[in-house]
Amino acid sequence: LAGDDPTQSISEAASELAHFHISEPQLIPIGAGTVDHARFGSLLAKFGYDGWGSIEMKQINPFDVQSIRQAIGLVQADYPI
Repeated sequence: LAGDDPTQSISEAASELAHFHISEPQLIPIGAGTVDHARFGSLLAKFGYDGWGSIEMKQINPFDVQSIRQAIGLVQADYPI
């Protein structure tokens, strides 16, 4: 959201959302940055989101399966997808 207010942005776009990207600044591994994923997930659930989400991140080490597992776990715990 690049500095926009998440509550306002999600509430205004909720009826149009069909898919969104889950990421961190600079595409570092999910959960290693400053994004409050629990907050975003709660907001999406509050507005009835039931569409798709995509994990978007760069691998720090090629074939780093652990960071992929960690990202999937965080997404499953925090997002309504």
